[in-house]
Amino acid sequence: CSEPACPNHCNNNGICVNGVCECHEDYTGLDCSGFRCPSGCNGNGICNVNDTCECSAGWTGLDCSLASCIGNCSGVGLCHNGKCFCPAGRQGVDCSVKACPNECS
Repeated sequence: CSEPACPNHCNNNGICVNGVCECHEDYTGLDCSGFRCPSGCNGNGICNVNDTCECSAGWTGLDCSLASCIGNCSGVGLCHNGKCFCPAGRQGVDCSVKACPNECS
């Protein structure tokens, strides 16, 4: 006798038990084709028990796809792709330095 086949052979993301896929940790679905977390956390974090991403240091976003900025740009700058864009009057890699007006003259 042969064992019942699983849909899509569980996409190699699980094991087939009596025709039903038992998915590996990060996968879900009848054929284990879906990620438990958004985009599988893009390899930059882990999927926690609530099926949300816990990003590794240096990454942020719902799916850990965004590079984070040093010191969150000191709460005054705009972070984009891991780089701080500082408002007028602030400078430095994390916008923590107050700029000197008129080049301090």
